[in-house]
Amino acid sequence: MVGIVVDPDDAGALAEIAAIRTALRGKGTLPLIIASRGGMLADGLPVQRTFDTARSVEFDALIVLSAPSRAATAPFDARDLADPSSPLDPRVRLLVEECFRHSKPIVGWGAGADLLRSFRLEQVPGVVAATSADQVTEEVLAMLAKHRVWEREEGSTA
Repeated sequence: MVGIVVDPDDAGALAEIAAIRTALRGKGTLPLIIASRGGMLADGLPVQRTFDTARSVEFDALIVLSAPSRAATAPFDARDLADPSSPLDPRVRLLVEECFRHSKPIVGWGAGADLLRSFRLEQVPGVVAATSADQVTEEVLAMLAKHRVWEREEGSTA
């Protein structure tokens, strides 16, 4: 399964999400849309997980299409105290950090790529800032073939 983080109010991300989902499904991969709230996106696609219900253990890879802002309903999170001025929803940061620690592929595009750069992950194996929807799909599928990004593991010979 591939988690796709999106801000339901990010029109740019919503314009390409259907194509990414279709391409992943065509290759036998199950994409799940993750957003701040449940229901439907503006384009009619269903949100399958919310930031409250998504856990990194569910996903083999993560695609970040947006940098969702802190929702009014976001719970207080002590991990967010390091930068209380950050507009990013702390649940998204947690999801990205967990996927990173578990050596899962992470691909960002648009605002999502900018988010990964802000985390200083642009030079890390298995983290890709894509420049197109096609590249998002290609990168995720290529990295999924290896199951994990073993190069991140210290002393890895993979």
